[in-house]
Amino acid sequence: ATNATPKADVKDIIQTVRGNCGMNPTHILMSLKVFENLMVVDEIKDYFQYTAPHVVKPHEVQKQLLGQYLGLEVIVAGAVYNSAAEGASASLSDIWDDEYVLIFKRSDGIGDPGIGWTINWQDDSPGNINAETYREEQTRSTVYRVRHHTQSNVFAAEFGYLGANVTS
Repeated sequence: ATNATPKADVKDIIQTVRGNCGMNPTHILMSLKVFENLMVVDEIKDYFQYTAPHVVKPHEVQKQLLGQYLGLEVIVAGAVYNSAAEGASASLSDIWDDEYVLIFKRSDGIGDPGIGWTINWQDDSPGNINAETYREEQTRSTVYRVRHHTQSNVFAAEFGYLGANVTS
């Protein structure tokens, strides 16, 4: 994706992506913290004013409403990893940084342009995840074998923009 901006308005980034590639972006990716920060921006709070998105499954409803407001599908990255040194007590950290959002055009198929592809490169793993279980009597246990052979690559950076310190 293109360089991060010092302070960005989502609507400006949408226009930047459109200007770079000639197509409207389709998705916005952010951390949970950025999502929660966006939900308290006055302009967005005003949009939600009469919708009561907090009543049922607040994040899912809020994601849908924010997506309607922005005209983008909202992806909230929630995965964490253990950032502690090996052997030290676990210290979980978010994979996606709390300062940035990625606004991008996702490809929906081989003929549809977008920021990149996730390529499945193994014959023995035809789906996203190939899981098998079998019984091993000599160890009196059930074996779970899972394979996932993919590689994600950015092929057209002009279809995305990484924004920092994002506002509405």
